[in-house]
Amino acid sequence: MRVGDLVTYVRNSSGSALAVGIVVDWYVIYDRFGDPVEKLAVVNWQHGGAPENEYPDMLEVINKNARYVN
Repeated sequence: MRVGDLVTYVRNSSGSALAVGIVVDWYVIYDRFGDPVEKLAVVNWQHGGAPENEYPDMLEVINKNARYVN
């Protein structure tokens, strides 16, 4: 998962996405020694509002075939 990927959070029984968003940044939580402890995706959801921090394992990338090769 990278910045710019389209992601979905929840899928219903028919397989359609209930919420679609775009990863706009990463939020990293560090311990008191400066070591990274947790990495959260900052997602801007289609319903608007402020971007939200989400656990990456709860998200599914939906634009896997649209990746550009540098």
